[in-house]
Amino acid sequence: MTEYVRHLQDLPEESLGASWPGVSIKRVIHPKLVGSTYLSVNVLKISPGHGTPNHIHYKSEEAWGVLEGDGIIRINGKDYLFGVGDVLYVPAGETHQVVCRGRTTLRYFAITAPPIDLEQDNIVLEPFDPASHSVHMLK
Repeated sequence: MTEYVRHLQDLPEESLGASWPGVSIKRVIHPKLVGSTYLSVNVLKISPGHGTPNHIHYKSEEAWGVLEGDGIIRINGKDYLFGVGDVLYVPAGETHQVVCRGRTTLRYFAITAPPIDLEQDNIVLEPFDPASHSVHMLK
């Protein structure tokens, strides 16, 4: 693995902490990893029946490419369904939440610009509540 070629299977998978149960991340490209200046890339994995908390990034906009699974993205309180092959966009400053809605793990690339600082610019507004999303689950 070099700074120019990174193999996903070689990257460590990390928990995002107690506010993010069932969600893990692989940090792929980030200033602290490879010295990138204008973007960061992460691969997130959400287990069935789980989701991210409702949160906001004031400084970074995001684009996601869905690799596996089906989900719901809630942006400013409105739900949008998505699946494999879909690309999503969230402007900086928009509240959002992602939920795995199937029986298969949801996995997606998250590209952020400028590079996201998960410790400083990842503001949790409310925790994930499975009951509020159960109506959307695929059977």
